[in-house]
Amino acid sequence: MANLFTVTPHTAIDQIITLEQLHAGNLTANTIQHYAAGKGVNVAKTISAMKTPVTALGFIGQQSSASFQPLNSTLLTTDFSNVQGLTRYNITLQTAAIDQETHIRTPGFVVTETDSHALINKINIHTQPGDIIILSGSLPQGASTHFYADIITHCRQKSVRVFLDSSGPNITTSMQALPFLITPNLAEMEALMGHRLTTNRAIINAAQYFIHQGIEVVIVSLGKNGIIAVTQTETLQAWCDKLPSQKLITTVGCGDALVGGLALAYQQNKSFPEALKLGIACATANLFSQEPGMVSQPLVDEIKSTVRLDSLESQ
Repeated sequence: MANLFTVTPHTAIDQIITLEQLHAGNLTANTIQHYAAGKGVNVAKTISAMKTPVTALGFIGQQSSASFQPLNSTLLTTDFSNVQGLTRYNITLQTAAIDQETHIRTPGFVVTETDSHALINKINIHTQPGDIIILSGSLPQGASTHFYADIITHCRQKSVRVFLDSSGPNITTSMQALPFLITPNLAEMEALMGHRLTTNRAIINAAQYFIHQGIEVVIVSLGKNGIIAVTQTETLQAWCDKLPSQKLITTVGCGDALVGGLALAYQQNKSFPEALKLGIACATANLFSQEPGMVSQPLVDEIKSTVRLDSLESQ
């Protein structure tokens, strides 16, 4: 069976603060929590929460390394590369309204060309043909815009499937290297195409453009409306038809949980529709998890039965 790896070049420490209300002036927090994070770290948490081994790679600031040690468990192994400086903070201010979260990003470490080459070499050492590696998130200051593209090229040469979940200045060169799967949200897909995508047909056409370039799977996230997923042979929309009757906690990490579920399904050689169901179930279960990525496997199984699929091939 394929081994699973995540790569998070721009790791973070999530600081989640809950408040009665958010306004200017003096505020008192109800609770405050810290988690080692970053998009690929959240993906790894999802995979391990689903009782599957995974290895998390990436950069962490040497002065923040202690914050990432608790990630290690019997299922989640870390092999981060230490670089000079501090890991950035992602601060989320939460009130009772889940759709009104406020996010504050702080700057973090800067990497060198030597750091980048060392991480690529580490990835080459870890991976074997048939493995799956997930490249997640933005790149830190100092990393070349070709960083992901170089990893993808190396992985393709040794038959390692690459899932790419990123945006920003590196995305064009990264996609030109032809990862196996990409997961842009609607806004990111619109940015890639240079125009609005206001209908399902427009989204499908945009996805098919990248399929024709040689990317095998395109998953476009539509938020609460689920995903539109396109391959050379299938075009499906998937969404959760009924949320569990629990209190929603956070939207942070839902996209990462989606990617984790998809990677699990591909590792297990599930059909494309089953992969979409598992991905949506993990993403939805993340809404009810205080720590991003730490989904409940029983809840995922419950939600999976409520995921609906609709063929869009005729649209």
